[in-house]
Amino acid sequence: MKCGERNIFIKYKTRLEKNLLSSVRPFLLICQIFCAAPVNIDFFSFTSAKSGRFAYFGGFYSFLKILIHSIWSVVVLGCIIISTYYQNKEFDHNMEVIQRALYMGEYVFGTINVVIIIVGCQWQKSKYGYHFRKIIDVTMRLHRFGFTPRFEETRIFFKRWIFICGVYFIVVGFTDLMYNELIAKSFFRSVTVYTIPNIISCFAILQLAGLLFLHRSMIFHINEHLLDLDGITPVTPTSVTFTHEAIETIEILRKIHRDLAQMAEFVISNFSILIITTLVACFLILSIQLFALYQMFENYSKTNYFLLMYTFLWIFLHGGKIVVIIYFSGSFSREKLRTGMVLHQMEIRRQFQTDALLTTVNKFSMQILHEPKNLSACGVIDLDLTLLSTVTGSLTTYLVILIQFDVSARQMKGRVKDKV
Repeated sequence: MKCGERNIFIKYKTRLEKNLLSSVRPFLLICQIFCAAPVNIDFFSFTSAKSGRFAYFGGFYSFLKILIHSIWSVVVLGCIIISTYYQNKEFDHNMEVIQRALYMGEYVFGTINVVIIIVGCQWQKSKYGYHFRKIIDVTMRLHRFGFTPRFEETRIFFKRWIFICGVYFIVVGFTDLMYNELIAKSFFRSVTVYTIPNIISCFAILQLAGLLFLHRSMIFHINEHLLDLDGITPVTPTSVTFTHEAIETIEILRKIHRDLAQMAEFVISNFSILIITTLVACFLILSIQLFALYQMFENYSKTNYFLLMYTFLWIFLHGGKIVVIIYFSGSFSREKLRTGMVLHQMEIRRQFQTDALLTTVNKFSMQILHEPKNLSACGVIDLDLTLLSTVTGSLTTYLVILIQFDVSARQMKGRVKDKV
């Protein structure tokens, strides 16, 4: 590469890095406030290039930020644990055994999720820069095929989700305040037990969704470029020049496609434990809230309407978490598998293609065939739409069991009263 071309390459790469960083910085700032992302992440080389006294003051400032953020994270986690203890001690002791066990499960998994997010984001701090650098690397490789990264779409993606989460949790906070009859102590305890852990969890899940969104957009461009390549007049043995260009193009796209698939699997592996604990927590909470909804409609005249609204909001939130995880994981997997269909159509339409081009297409197809069909958390849970049907069926079964226990308990109490 000549000196002039190298300078252009470096300038373009630096501009891409700055655009990507500016598109995600507001979202990451909010994640840092809620302890869902570390501070002082070394995304790219230009973000840490300092010298002389600026390096000294920069190092001290970085240390101070890390210290303050660590103290803040410990305070948040401590408030959640203490409030959860008092919530269980003061309110849950009058519940039925099974219902109390479910609430205990909610508290345990909610706290575990917060610990995993706070500790995990610090433990895997270097992975943030790794993922961002890999995205820029793939973007630069795709640039020769006319790919223009739309990081503005990423900014809009995060802005929309921040707005949705903001409006939702404001409504939750208002409902919680009214349900606690404007008592500050009760409201603070309820917020720290239920709302704050879920805010932290939501922002962690949105980080996963954002990364998969970026990876899917690049796979989508590969598929579109293959379709454009397939739209050219069928190859004949005389069109040697085009044949060599097509072979080179498909081979490069195959390697990029493989790297994107590996990157997505690596992203999921970083979030695997959190995904599993989140799905378990959501399942427990949905069981609790659906059962609570059943009890409210059984005694509708005595139902607190703010509590009813709060229950519906919580069902929507935890059902939404499951759907977001499954949707973005599934959409990436579907787009990746669509490449196989595009290659199959290319193979059928090119009746006069050369053996070398056919071999290249088959090699790409075999690569996709041998890759995992779906993304999976720890190799245990496949993140596709079948998981949604499994969760729905299991929720229905557990709800029926809880209703049967509730009916049996009421019958037992009625018999005891009759004997007395």
